[in-house]
Amino acid sequence: RQYPYYGGDLSNRVQYVGRRGSDESFSPITDCRSWREALNEGDYDYVVTGSNFPGPGGERPREAGWTEGDPAATEILADRATSVFRLDGELDPEGCA
Repeated sequence: RQYPYYGGDLSNRVQYVGRRGSDESFSPITDCRSWREALNEGDYDYVVTGSNFPGPGGERPREAGWTEGDPAATEILADRATSVFRLDGELDPEGCA
């Protein structure tokens, strides 16, 4: 699913954002503060949020809400349950509701 994000010349860095466990497991981030901290640590220019299995209503994942609520994030594309945000600086982990 992430292949198109690498760009025409494959020069974009593409990563899933999540928690890596001590046993090298990988799990989703479950709170806004940790999500914003992970984006800041990754020094990303863009973040894509979406669901692997969007429901019939096209519900947005919680990560979209955690991202869009920050002034440093601008939603530049939205289609059903997928959003693309441009990150223009660090997100504020303290700004989570």
